Amino acid sequence: ALALAAPIFVLCVFALVSWGTASLGTLLVDEATVFHFDSELRRQENARPLADYAVFLVIPLGLATISLVMGWVVNVNRFSLHGMYRNRLVRAYLGASNIQRKPDPFPGFDPSDNLRMHQLRELPEGSVPAHENAPEQREHLVPVINVTLNLLRDDKLAWQQRKAESFSITPYYCGNFYNGYRASRFYGGVGGISLGTAVTISGAAANPHMGSSSSPALAFLMTLFNVRLGAWLGNTCEEGERTFRRAGPRQALRPLLGELFGLSDTRPAYVNLSDGGHFDNLGLYEMILRRCQYIIVCDAGCDPEFTFGDLGRKVRDLLDAP
Repeated sequence: ALALAAPIFVLCVFALVSWGTASLGTLLVDEATVFHFDSELRRQENARPLADYAVFLVIPLGLATISLVMGWVVNVNRFSLHGMYRNRLVRAYLGASNIQRKPDPFPGFDPSDNLRMHQLRELPEGSVPAHENAPEQREHLVPVINVTLNLLRDDKLAWQQRKAESFSITPYYCGNFYNGYRASRFYGGVGGISLGTAVTISGAAANPHMGSSSSPALAFLMTLFNVRLGAWLGNTCEEGERTFRRAGPRQALRPLLGELFGLSDTRPAYVNLSDGGHFDNLGLYEMILRRCQYIIVCDAGCDPEFTFGDLGRKVRDLLDAP
């Protein structure tokens, strides 16, 4: 029943929109003239039905024009739950560790709470030297934030089940093995992608495109009701040469249609990024790609039967890894 609920609801939405369009059209067009097909009447009023039909076409063309204009004004990443989710995460976690914050008295936000990813390259005070004879070298943790690059329309047969690639965001570079990397200082907006944006995308569990868990009917409904925690950012390959510095697409209509109908792949100028758990819920894939000598994995997934499905999927995916 749950599997059939989403497709049935989509059909109901189409029926409701069609009924609304027809009802709105009757307010502009004389019903007796448009739907009366008497040949004698059409010969007497040859030009009038064509004019009435032209008035009826104004409705979809006008709505399309409004959508196109608003697409240039509204940022597709901000006009969604992504922006709200990011603000709350930054306020709750990053703001809690900022002892010198000066919040705005009304919303309680402080712009200094949200650091840029490339700023994490600076060594913190009190770092432990790596070697006693080399005090200028210091050890510190380097965060590797895992997100998912969704590929609902990809030509690789081996990837049609997982429908995604791994995508990492670090203080140094953003990207993946297949599409290439861009410097974090320049990627994702003026000043580079922020830590809050990276963490928000990494935790965007509710998104129309969700890797192997994606469903066309569910993606249609989530986009229709704007349930989108993920983000659209510039591609890191050659196709994104002019877009990787931007905080989002300049035209919001194309990404929205892509989410609505499941049109996401690795070749366009912008890619759809969502929760890292939609591809790798353990953070293991990127560590193996980096040839780490020792890897400690903490499985915090919901696995009451101890089937270790996340680990099994990563073993399978690593067979296709470079």
